[in-house]
Amino acid sequence: MKAEDIDFFKRNKGYERIFKAIRDKYKSIGRIGGVIKLDDLSDSEKVVLSNHFKKRF
Repeated sequence: MKAEDIDFFKRNKGYERIFKAIRDKYKSIGRIGGVIKLDDLSDSEKVVLSNHFKKRF
C-alpha cells in the first residue's frame, strides 16, 4: 500500500473501528472471512460503509 493511501485511511476516522474489527476477526479465525458487527456507528463510519456497500447504514 502506498504511503498516500495509508495517510488517507489515518485521516478518515470512519475507517478506524472498521479496520480494527477486520483485523481482530482475521486474528481469531486465521483467514479473511466471517462477519463483523459494529454497534452504534458514528456518522463517519456510516458514510464509509454506505459508500463501500452502496447501501444506507
